[in-house]
Amino acid sequence: MKIGKYACVLTAALLCGVGLGMGPLTESQVERQVRPLIDAEIAPGVSVTVYKNGGVQSFGFGSDTFGGEGKAPDEHTIYEVGSITKVFTGLLLAEAVRRGEAGLDDPLSEHLPEGVRAPERDGKELTLVQLATHSSSLPRMPSNIAPTDPLDPFNGYTPKSLWRFIGSWRPERAPGSEYEYSNLGMGLLGQLLADEAGMDYATLVQTRICEPLGLEDTRIEPTEAQRSRVATGHLEGKPTPPWHFDALAGCGALHSTTSDLMKFLRANMDPPKGALAESINASHEPHFTMPDGQKVALAWHIARDGSTYWHNGQTYGCSGYMCYNKAFDSAVVVLANGSCEEIAQVGVNILFQLGGADPDPIKMDVPAKVAPEQLERLVGVYQSQVGFAITITRDERRLYAAVTGQGPLRVYPESPTLFKYRAVKAELEFQLDDEAEHAKTLTLFQNGMEFVCTRKE
Repeated sequence: MKIGKYACVLTAALLCGVGLGMGPLTESQVERQVRPLIDAEIAPGVSVTVYKNGGVQSFGFGSDTFGGEGKAPDEHTIYEVGSITKVFTGLLLAEAVRRGEAGLDDPLSEHLPEGVRAPERDGKELTLVQLATHSSSLPRMPSNIAPTDPLDPFNGYTPKSLWRFIGSWRPERAPGSEYEYSNLGMGLLGQLLADEAGMDYATLVQTRICEPLGLEDTRIEPTEAQRSRVATGHLEGKPTPPWHFDALAGCGALHSTTSDLMKFLRANMDPPKGALAESINASHEPHFTMPDGQKVALAWHIARDGSTYWHNGQTYGCSGYMCYNKAFDSAVVVLANGSCEEIAQVGVNILFQLGGADPDPIKMDVPAKVAPEQLERLVGVYQSQVGFAITITRDERRLYAAVTGQGPLRVYPESPTLFKYRAVKAELEFQLDDEAEHAKTLTLFQNGMEFVCTRKE
């Protein structure tokens, strides 16, 4: 749930005006950009929907589980979309303004529950528009969030917890002075808007955005009928549980499909007749400029070309990216059931393709193929001389390493005996005698140091 390093790319291909008469993309063109995510075993499946000059195309690659035994995803596969939710919250703010329920420059004190003290610095309070543009000075996350399951980090964070944090927190700098991406800020905004409307966030987004725009598969909790289409998220090669939200739903709680998100993008490019059109147009107005030249509208980030609107999203099990460029009549949605920020660059590259360019795919490390019987020879508990131990386990195709006091992390084979972490900068090298049943030692390489660990019988 963050703005990744790939997402701020200037759309140079569009600025150059190349290929404005391009025809539809071929499946092989799109797969060339998507395939690195699948081959690197970051995401088992990826769905893509693109729009260009009145035509919509959808593609699905891989499967919904690692190993290829699952079904292929398509434009109706439902994913967690993480921070893409924030764009919906930004539109809800514009709609609340249109309805007279709020004003962009309203201080928080006008909307906080009675008895909750509004944060301020030098007599200046945070405002609603600052929450929507990540300029409020609020941190990324509240310090009093304590999930019982580390893989479900927002679960159990209630409005009571939120008000307790907001009432005691004080800004370290003037609100509105700097950009700092904040899940807390956007989650707070969603809660305030829901309270003002007298409903919960799920009902608010459903009634004011999804139903008017015909987004039948966009919701916080998929229905019983939809659950068979929900992609299982994956992290480090393992399935992850879905995320659950309460008070901070506005920052990342939605599920959706590439089909629905493309409907949403097209509605932003050409708002349908009716009252919501005014709010859609208002949500595009920039209110903050970042140091790199990007502008921020109501949650939308605007690339340095001034016409590409985008947002990405990432949970522990899924990731996504969507963008549109009204000037060049183009839009892209990419969703995957694996957690990676690189998906944003995949989406940007596909946007380049719509503009007629042929960008190189992202480069990802592809794990070497190691036979299950070879992996079995590495399994065991390896004791270091400085106190910690590393427990090596495996499933059918993957190896995991757990250091004392920590959970298992997947390690990726460079060779039958050399494995690299992706979660941290470290490597494991096993010393394996051709005649021995198991490896005798492994060496952990991390932070310029080497730790030799001996296998315990």
